[in-house]
Amino acid sequence: MMKRNIFFVTVCFIVVFTSCGGVDVVYDVPFEQMVAGAEETGQDFCVVIARTDCPPCAEYVKSLRAGNRGAFPKITYNIVDVSLPENKWYTHWLCTGAFPATCLFSADGRLKAVIASTTNSAVECLRSAVDGDAKCADYLYDKHYHVLGNYLAMLNDLLACKRDLEAGKDIGTEIDACLAKAWYPYPVYLKALNEQRQGRTEGAAEMGRQLLAFDEQYYYYVYNDLFTQAKYIIDPDYTPSEDAVLTMTEEIELDGCEVGKPRQFRMEVTNTGKFPLTVRDVQLSCTCLKLLTPARFRLEPGESSQVVAEFTAEGHGEFYREIVFFSDAAETMQRVAVRARAAR
Repeated sequence: MMKRNIFFVTVCFIVVFTSCGGVDVVYDVPFEQMVAGAEETGQDFCVVIARTDCPPCAEYVKSLRAGNRGAFPKITYNIVDVSLPENKWYTHWLCTGAFPATCLFSADGRLKAVIASTTNSAVECLRSAVDGDAKCADYLYDKHYHVLGNYLAMLNDLLACKRDLEAGKDIGTEIDACLAKAWYPYPVYLKALNEQRQGRTEGAAEMGRQLLAFDEQYYYYVYNDLFTQAKYIIDPDYTPSEDAVLTMTEEIELDGCEVGKPRQFRMEVTNTGKFPLTVRDVQLSCTCLKLLTPARFRLEPGESSQVVAEFTAEGHGEFYREIVFFSDAAETMQRVAVRARAAR
C-alpha cells in the first residue's frame, strides 16, 4: 500500500448561494471562505453539520430551505457533509457523532453556540443566540470531554490553533494551553501534527502514542480516522498490511425471517495481520439485534472467532441494520451490513 503523508489540502470552491425566504443556503463551503464572506457583510453565519445518510438531517435542511417554522434567523447556512474528508474536522473538533448540529459563528469566525437539536424550541434557541443570549450557547450539545473553564472559550482557542496550523504557524504554546483545559483526541492530534511539522519527530511520535491511548468506545466512533493517522505519525514507514488486520464478512443476508421470532446468525472474524488485536466493542444499530457472544475479545495472528448474534423482525418487509466492530487493528472501525426480509 502506498505510504501517506499527513498534510492539509487547500481547495478552491465556487460558492453557489440559494436564497430561501431571506435564508441563504450554501453547501460544503470551506470555513475560511465562510469567514471571509461574513467579515464583508458583518453578519453571523451557521454551519450545519450533517450527513447524506442521515434522514433527520435531510428533513432539517428541507425545512430550512423551505423557510418552514418561520423562525430561522435570516443569515447564511453552510450545510457541510461530514462524511467528506475535508469536513470531518468539525466532528473531531466538537467531539460529536450526533447529527444534525447547528454551529453559530460570529462574523470573525468565533463560535457562539452549538444547537444539537432540530425541534422548534431549538430553532427559537438559535434565534436567541443570534440576538446575543448566552443561555442557548450549548442547547442539547452533549460534551464527551471534560473542560476546565468555559467550553466555548476552549473550542475557540482550539479552532484558532487549527487555523494557525493550516497557515504554517508553530502552535506549540497555544495547543499546550488547550490541552491543559481539555484532554481529548483532537487537541492531541493537532499537537502531534505541529510537532511533526516543526521537525520534532520524537515529540510527534509521543503524541501519536498518546492519541492511540484513548480507549473510550465513543472516541473510536468519532476519531477512527485520526487513530489510523497516528500510526503514520509514530512510524512514517507504517504499512497497514503488517499491522493487526481484522477480516470478516461485510454483509449478512437473512431471508425468510418470521415476525417476532429471533433468527440466529454467525459471523467469523479473523486476525489476518502480523500482530495481536483486541476487539474493544461490538455495537448494534437497533434493539432488533442482540449480541450472544462477548463484545470484547482478543485474537492472535491467524486466529479466528465466531461472533453470534440474532435478529428479530418487528414487522413485515425488508430491513437494513448494521453491526459495528471497534478494535485496535489497522482499520479501527468496521461495519457489517445485515439485510433481512420478513415475508407476509
